[in-house]
Amino acid sequence: VSRIPSLLSSTDIIITDCSSIKLRQLGIDYPSLSKISLVRLVPNMDEKDKGVGVFESIFVSTGLASVHAGIPPVDPLRYPEHSLEMVSGIFLTSAACSALYYQKLSGKSQEVFVSYERIGLWLLQIPFNLVNRNKDMESIIAINKVVSNPSYTPTYASYKSKDGVWVQLLGLETKRHLNRTIAALGVQWRTYGSILYQVVTKVLPNSKEKNVAKRVKPVFESICKYIKEGFSNHTFSELQKSFKKHDVWYAPIRSPSSLVNYKQTHQNNIIHISESGKISVASPIRFTLLN
Repeated sequence: VSRIPSLLSSTDIIITDCSSIKLRQLGIDYPSLSKISLVRLVPNMDEKDKGVGVFESIFVSTGLASVHAGIPPVDPLRYPEHSLEMVSGIFLTSAACSALYYQKLSGKSQEVFVSYERIGLWLLQIPFNLVNRNKDMESIIAINKVVSNPSYTPTYASYKSKDGVWVQLLGLETKRHLNRTIAALGVQWRTYGSILYQVVTKVLPNSKEKNVAKRVKPVFESICKYIKEGFSNHTFSELQKSFKKHDVWYAPIRSPSSLVNYKQTHQNNIIHISESGKISVASPIRFTLLN
């Protein structure tokens, strides 16, 4: 603790999983920082200082969560621990890059949250995107057919443009990103009209269905349909202009070969090709380990 003041004098960013109370006690909570950005790893976005409770743990571990969701309980596939650490590291690196970028852009310190819950959602979204792009993958990934639903995060899925470029939308919070996305694609009113029609004709009459996901499935099928249609009507260059105008979060999905030749990856020293032709990938941030 005594070293904190001296460390802060040469620090641009703090990455921590401490609670807001602990940070306040140490004098390094966000309001106390003026020129230093803060990246916090938290359990979830809604209650950032609340951990997973006993009830939630029992609910998941006993299989009751699966029953509640309408899916027969099965032994869950477990990711290797080092894999989870690596994925969390990618998110933390991304958060740190974003904080430093906007700090430089605005001249103000930034506070960025990385959520275990959102990391889990992201991991689940990967297989769904694979199925969306290649139906042949369904038998491998969606072992139980009930899993092969439409994307329930339609603004965080991959779509193909008119000229064949795959684009990953990055709006994980559908409520926040849906309006701007469908407006940018020119399918705003058709999507709203279809949502209203699905609610009136399918969702409300289906009151006996207790599973919420199954009941609202027609709504999300409709949203995905019109977003997909919007992408198919625009070239990637047209999408870029419209997305910039409407502040849509996205990224082109590059093949490994195109990524290696992408100018920005070399400018940021992320990709390095040696004289022998060996390709190395580096982290865009250098970390110092303090013991």
